[in-house]
Amino acid sequence: MRRALIMTSLALGLALSACTAPVSTTAPTVPSTPVALATPVALATSPQVATPVALATSQQVVPATQGTGMGQGNQGTGMGQGNQGTGMGQGNQGQPITATTVLPANLPETPCRMCEPDLSQYRGPLTTTEIDGLLLALNDEYHAWAVYQQVSTDFGAVRPFDNIIASEVTHITRLETLFTTYGVPLPAPNPWVGQAPRFASVSAACTGGVDAEIVNVNLYTRLMDSTARADILLVYQQLQAASRDSHLPAFQRCA
Repeated sequence: MRRALIMTSLALGLALSACTAPVSTTAPTVPSTPVALATPVALATSPQVATPVALATSQQVVPATQGTGMGQGNQGTGMGQGNQGTGMGQGNQGQPITATTVLPANLPETPCRMCEPDLSQYRGPLTTTEIDGLLLALNDEYHAWAVYQQVSTDFGAVRPFDNIIASEVTHITRLETLFTTYGVPLPAPNPWVGQAPRFASVSAACTGGVDAEIVNVNLYTRLMDSTARADILLVYQQLQAASRDSHLPAFQRCA
């Protein structure tokens, strides 16, 4: 009986040891599962590489496209056509209007009282056309001086006539110098003295002065085609500029 109990106890002990043995053999595999869970570390590495690099690349491309768009916009409409078309183009074309384009061209030229000189003895270099041009210019300046001098005689030393009379003397002297330079005989003294028109008022005289200066400007424009000599052209250009830019505006203000 005692022997049977001992044998039974041994059997139970072996049975118990057999049941606990699998627990000890599977226990080492428990730590291996956390090691497998370490793969999220690799997943964390993937977002760091893919996301920043992809975003950085897309951000560099978008500003480049926007930069090109703004560049073309400024050149095409904003500054290019805007400033050239309206700012400078029309502005610069409008400035010369007061100089020449408003002058009427239908006013008759001053009748020439000395344009049939005796040139039979002339041996100088000027052509007949060039001499006729000098005579027409001097005749017009003689006429202007005589008209403005008559106004001063009738109304006293009134502006702008008293200033412009002195300028007309300078114009006459410039032309007479060309006659001397090229050996062209000067005509008789001013044939317009005592032949100038008279006016009822200073205002009416200023209106007459406007017409006289317009005729003078248009005459010089025509005479510039009568010669290619630099010294004669220079005098024509300077006398025309004085009439157009100084005398004419002065008469327009008082008319």
